[in-house]
Amino acid sequence: MYSYIVGKVISINKKSITLENNYVGYVINVNGLNNFTKNKVIKLWLYKYTNITNKNSLNEEFYGFRSWDEKQFFMNCIAISGIGPKTAMNILQNDILVLKKLISQKDINAMEKLPGITKKNACLLVDYLTGLYRDDKNANYDNVSDVINILKTLGYNQKDINFAINKLIETNQLDTKQDTSDVVSSAIKIISLKNEASLPKA
Repeated sequence: MYSYIVGKVISINKKSITLENNYVGYVINVNGLNNFTKNKVIKLWLYKYTNITNKNSLNEEFYGFRSWDEKQFFMNCIAISGIGPKTAMNILQNDILVLKKLISQKDINAMEKLPGITKKNACLLVDYLTGLYRDDKNANYDNVSDVINILKTLGYNQKDINFAINKLIETNQLDTKQDTSDVVSSAIKIISLKNEASLPKA
């Protein structure tokens, strides 16, 4: 069993990268290809998926993750009947803290609006994973879907929305019952500070 791999990024493909380790090139399926840089040495948590094809031949694929938490979430997903590795990777296009939050709240409506998630998959995630994530911090706040919808209406993209929700969760700002308008204001402030920090210095 593989735990992780350290190697140099040799090429970046449509849905995967080629990582060289000890003079061997591994094709690894990943998300967020824009986060990878050619010729850079990186560490990826690795999962080797093996299955039998219709022609009774053995098929092996590698899946790579930036954190152990993402790998664990992936393994939890593919343990569910009806969710394969490619579907699990589509689900993991989204921020993992946001996913855990919505699963713990059984918020199917909010999940199916996220990239890569269908209503069927949202139902499966809630049915099988709620028990794993129901004790996550900030579980008392139950209006995350409203915050996401409002931010979308205001024109913010999904990446910025995920970033803001993630920061609110990390800093325990969803720990108690709050007015949705206050949470939205906090999220907008987080996004604004993030965008300001990314601007080039004059």
